[in-house]
Amino acid sequence: MSQELHDELGQNLTALKTDLTVLSIAQQNNENALVDGLKENAKAMYDSVYQIMHHLRPRELDELGLVQALKEGRFKSLLNKASINYIAEISLKEAISDEHQTAIYRICQEAVTNCIKHSTATELRLSLAAHKQYIHLNITDNGKAKATQQQSGGYGLSFIEERVIALDGTYTVTEIDGFKIEVHFGI
Repeated sequence: MSQELHDELGQNLTALKTDLTVLSIAQQNNENALVDGLKENAKAMYDSVYQIMHHLRPRELDELGLVQALKEGRFKSLLNKASINYIAEISLKEAISDEHQTAIYRICQEAVTNCIKHSTATELRLSLAAHKQYIHLNITDNGKAKATQQQSGGYGLSFIEERVIALDGTYTVTEIDGFKIEVHFGI
């Protein structure tokens, strides 16, 4: 991981540091192209961190386990702060692999983030069931997309798709009477 952080962030941080040095000199010349370059470098760093972060196992899974992390962890706290009622229904009749746990957690993380940032939801409902032959995850909110929604990079749904496909699962996303993500993994 340290090599990946070095390779991904090191080059961008070096470029940003160099641009900042040049900016302090160029301030007298009012060069806005340099400021635009700084913004691009900052975005590239954010994108790198975001992508790396989404490939790591969340610490909360190791500390609480999947069930407690989903029921009582960070998601509940964030949604409560946003005045969104959170209901988590979990029925695990089979153990879930670490890879599936990480994918489920990250998919839920994206759904919670999208709900808070981009909808007018007052409730988010999460349902997770694991049986001998499958895992089924259903995340539903009752919101509508905000009319003033700003462009946020668009990574959320593509990361969900990437995680589901990597584990040979299927998923659907619908936007009728709220936003719904359904994920199905065969075991």
